Amino acid sequence: MSPSASERWVDRALTDRPHPELQAGRCPLGHSAAGVEASRGFDYEYHTLRNELRGVRCPECGVWYLDPRPGEEHFPLIYPDDYSAYEMSDGSGQARGLAFRAKSLLERLKIRQYARFIDGLEGDILDVGCGDGQLLEGFQKSGFSREEMVGIDFHPTATRLCRGKGYRVLEGLFEHVDPGLDRYRLVVMNQLIEHMVDPLSALKKLTRILVPGGVAFIETPDTACLNARLAPKRYWGGYHYPRHLHLFDPRSMTQALELAGLEVVQIRHVPCPIPWITTAQAWLQERRKPPAALLRAVDWRNPMLLAFFTACDLLLLGLGTSNMQIVARRPVDRGPAIAPH
Repeated sequence: MSPSASERWVDRALTDRPHPELQAGRCPLGHSAAGVEASRGFDYEYHTLRNELRGVRCPECGVWYLDPRPGEEHFPLIYPDDYSAYEMSDGSGQARGLAFRAKSLLERLKIRQYARFIDGLEGDILDVGCGDGQLLEGFQKSGFSREEMVGIDFHPTATRLCRGKGYRVLEGLFEHVDPGLDRYRLVVMNQLIEHMVDPLSALKKLTRILVPGGVAFIETPDTACLNARLAPKRYWGGYHYPRHLHLFDPRSMTQALELAGLEVVQIRHVPCPIPWITTAQAWLQERRKPPAALLRAVDWRNPMLLAFFTACDLLLLGLGTSNMQIVARRPVDRGPAIAPH
């Protein structure tokens, strides 16, 4: 049982934070039944809002979503300049710290898998939510030309860093920018669909910008994973309040992709140690007086914790990790994409 609100460490940490008025959430797949409360929690990682966030589950499809939720006008507030996706490398292009270097290595290993699925296809490569360009750098180091790569990110810090490395970047939310139709043989959308205000519309747009036979790789948290089932419903790190607006499991993700006109090629789980750590971080912050040294140690950049929970995920891989990787393809028999009116 958590202490009362006035006694929790997190409430004291959030005392001076803004408390904006949020807007109603809804099932992203269009179901009208009222969501059933599944979780509540705070921004335990960046302390951007004083609001307590409420997650509900759609009784028809099982999608988890925030209700109420932040709107796009709140994004500059809830994505601060020190958000981790914007500081993967230093000014020299070298990955920051052991945690970032390990992530950079893992991304390069994934690129080998991406390449197998797009062999023989023509078109550019698009990284949606490119951050500072770490994945694009990985593609370049793997032999892809800089000219065939494009990034999209809404945050000016991310686009500035990425452009500084010489990559083409479209600035804005994926939902609002025009990346071109029938253009990309590969679109990577890692840890992004859960942040989108309207994920189904984004997936439909994804279908339109792929060439026939083009492939999308999507990584997103899995609400049916072991970590989510073991964690008290308030604390699971995959909720990532208030930035994760919608969360899926394999069944609901498949439904969303099929509604968007994509074929699901495979869904598998990949190691993802960070939610184990942020789960513990959230639990600690709900205590009355957590030890300061422990609060500092329970951080996703702690290499010892990353190594330990990566090993745990590898051992438990068959039970499902917090991160599912989906491979989806635009059917080859579809005609040219038609832009929405």
